[in-house]
Amino acid sequence: MRAVISTMTHDPRLADAFRAGVIDWRRTQMTELLHRGIERGDVRADVPMDIACELAQSVLFHRLLIRGEPLTDQLAVRLVDEVLIPLTAP
Repeated sequence: MRAVISTMTHDPRLADAFRAGVIDWRRTQMTELLHRGIERGDVRADVPMDIACELAQSVLFHRLLIRGEPLTDQLAVRLVDEVLIPLTAP
């Protein structure tokens, strides 16, 4: 992953492909999840979509690329329980 990110700075085609295939795909999936949550009443309607959709993957990429730490199930649970739910709860 680090090599891909590094190469993206010099390869616009790779950067476009990574953004479309990884970043935008994840943002789209998160947006759909939040909209379903809004429809069920589990997510407040005025949630800041742009921030909420990028927040979790930003933490994951930071842990992986900057800190060099593994991505664990425990981290995913903490992100949901301690960050996303408080941010999005009605």
